[in-house]
Amino acid sequence: FDGTPVAVKVQYPGVDVAIRADLDNALLLTTLAKAIAPGIEPEPFVDELRARIGDELDYRKEAANQEEFRAAFSDHPWVRIPAVVHEFSSTRVLTSEWAEGRSLYDLLDLPQAEKDLIGEELFRFWCDAVFRLRLFNGDPHPGNYLLLDDGKIGFVDYGCVAEFSPDIVRRFSGLIDTL
Repeated sequence: FDGTPVAVKVQYPGVDVAIRADLDNALLLTTLAKAIAPGIEPEPFVDELRARIGDELDYRKEAANQEEFRAAFSDHPWVRIPAVVHEFSSTRVLTSEWAEGRSLYDLLDLPQAEKDLIGEELFRFWCDAVFRLRLFNGDPHPGNYLLLDDGKIGFVDYGCVAEFSPDIVRRFSGLIDTL
């Protein structure tokens, strides 16, 4: 490589086998689903959980998700998604451009107006992804966002991405209109 800093995500050997074995235990997943959402049919929930967690084990899938989001937001004024370095990525290794920034946990020290703006930008990113791309990055936690020095927000970790049908997006839109 040419010395450019990168981020490297490496999957521990054997973790895929252990997780897939856990996912194959349908009784456990169904029981968990019933506890989380009583009164809702658990099988579709369990099937979706299996698919999304299974996706997180394949870093090629994550790389494709990341590149799809990056292409869609490449000219965005405050969104930055690091490019995947494909020649150094595989099923169990994901290499991306390095993104330097502060953790979203650092929001606690910012003035309220800045917190509000960042919260609005995060919400707009999620909505834009759902309504424009029909994709949802299903791992929204502070560790997956970076406050960059240039004022942009770095969005990382695309292992858990759900794709919605046009019908579901239309229903979301109707729900928002109703609210």
